[in-house]
Amino acid sequence: MKKKSIFGCLAIVCLLLVLIPPVMTRAEKHSLITWEKKSKNVVSMYLELQEKEAFEEIKAFSLTLNFDSKEDLSEEPVFKFGSDFKGEKVSVHEERYNEEDQTMKLYVAGRDTVLEKGEKVLLGTITIKSDENVTISVDENDFQVVDRLHEKGMITEFGDYEPYEMILKKEEETTNPETEAPPSYNDSSDEDEEEIYEYEVQPQKEEAPEPNGQWMQNEKGWWFEALDGSYPADSWYECSWNGFKAWYYFNAEGYMNSGWFTDRDGNTYFLHDQNDSRAGSMYTGWNWINGKCYYFQDTPAPNRPVGSMIKNGMTPDGYMVNENGEWIIDGNVQVKQ
Repeated sequence: MKKKSIFGCLAIVCLLLVLIPPVMTRAEKHSLITWEKKSKNVVSMYLELQEKEAFEEIKAFSLTLNFDSKEDLSEEPVFKFGSDFKGEKVSVHEERYNEEDQTMKLYVAGRDTVLEKGEKVLLGTITIKSDENVTISVDENDFQVVDRLHEKGMITEFGDYEPYEMILKKEEETTNPETEAPPSYNDSSDEDEEEIYEYEVQPQKEEAPEPNGQWMQNEKGWWFEALDGSYPADSWYECSWNGFKAWYYFNAEGYMNSGWFTDRDGNTYFLHDQNDSRAGSMYTGWNWINGKCYYFQDTPAPNRPVGSMIKNGMTPDGYMVNENGEWIIDGNVQVKQ
């Protein structure tokens, strides 16, 4: 009898274990809004209607984003709608930023359903430039919707939604990139050995009180005559002119290059192409050129000479660039308005 009782109890326990899991799964976290960090100052924002939400299919909606920081944002946050809200089904998608209270209103409307239960969609990405941490939140009292039956209402089920805190730290300046020499290669390879490049960075020089030569010009262009009467050719040279010291590249004839330049090793640089006091100087760090943003190495690194453009990868400060060196977010080239 005891054995039968034990077996009976075990059977009941097993039955309970089968029935309990569906109840426990309700404790799993679900959120109307989720965040995905793309880089230090870029985050993606996703929407997913909760099961308890009264609205099944939404044809239009608007919501308010709040940007909280210790100090007022010096630049307006940039919002880029995701591909799910740029297709044929969406007729309106726009954002409006209020600088006074640091809020942004987002509007989306479609010819048909733009948001429905069981579908997680990328609303868009948010980019912020600031030296202070910024908390991004959604106003839970201002998420207005219109369903397919043209009934208006408010989203009330936010689930386990939490605001997103963007940690933005000021980058420490190490050395003045204008005094860094573009590395030169010593080709020490043998036929039987793997080719090895050794970078030689010229030591930084103290700011010279006097120019180290003088600029000369003729119908072909500019060249630099050093104090000893020589002039650089087919090489980099650090020139001081009108109190401005920078690195320049001079072609085989000794004339200063400007604009885009690719060296014999395939590294791409940009030399200031405006006719001002910086003409011909080598760019480093982030620079906007013809509406697109590029990163040029600002400190010595293996296989990356100072001033060379980074392509098809991640920059030292965590941003993505494509094969042309253009700054991208979610595969889209960022263009300066």
